[in-house]
Amino acid sequence: MQSSRGNGKFFDFQGSLTLFTFFVSCTFLFGLASCTFKEYKDNPNSNLDLQNIKPWFVSLNEAVIQPACIHCHNGTDPKAPSFLTYEDVMKEVVANHPEKSQFYLALQGVSGTMPKNEGPLPAAAVQMIYNWIQSGASEYGETPPSDPPESLEPNYPSIFKLIISKRCLGCHTGDAKDGGGLDLSTYTSMTTNFLYDSMIVPGEPQKSDLYIMLTLTDPAKRMPQPKGTPALLPEELSAIETWIKNGGSEK
Repeated sequence: MQSSRGNGKFFDFQGSLTLFTFFVSCTFLFGLASCTFKEYKDNPNSNLDLQNIKPWFVSLNEAVIQPACIHCHNGTDPKAPSFLTYEDVMKEVVANHPEKSQFYLALQGVSGTMPKNEGPLPAAAVQMIYNWIQSGASEYGETPPSDPPESLEPNYPSIFKLIISKRCLGCHTGDAKDGGGLDLSTYTSMTTNFLYDSMIVPGEPQKSDLYIMLTLTDPAKRMPQPKGTPALLPEELSAIETWIKNGGSEK
């Protein structure tokens, strides 16, 4: 129907319908845009600190997973895989293959949509996760962090652990046949040996057989043996000397 006349007035029905459709569409789009704007405006993930992020798990976990994911993926919801540990996350990752990794696909909206209810992650974060998986999905990067070396202290527990157990017990134990009858495996066996009754002379390292044997100038007699074995370092000798000066106790 193109038109109709009534009461002397012309009414364009098709034009009115088009205008009404246009009005409804604008209203819907405006509402959708308003919701989207609010969603992105209130998106906490847009505030993630990505300045120092690195493409390995420890860095990604601190910068992205903990603030954006862990409130849901904390092991309490059986429907949400746990992301509490590296091992947990790797259950959703195929190393070197982001395209096969559910962890990455969910962020892309291919396998669900993550994170839920808070808006998407910044593109830089998603790209870093992609790079991490693509490069092998390591936990620490190229080299895992190692514990700092234990410092040598002038007391028996430290000296036994860092010097005697490593440099002396290859020969000087109760079972060893080439240790000259000297057993250094315990403090008691070291200080009560009938062949070396002056192993430790409290307060006097220069009279203590232990210190004397370690500081002999003749390499053929100086401990540790056999011949050619490197002598103790100056700082190791200093720790033993100070320990004996301070009484040479077991504690």
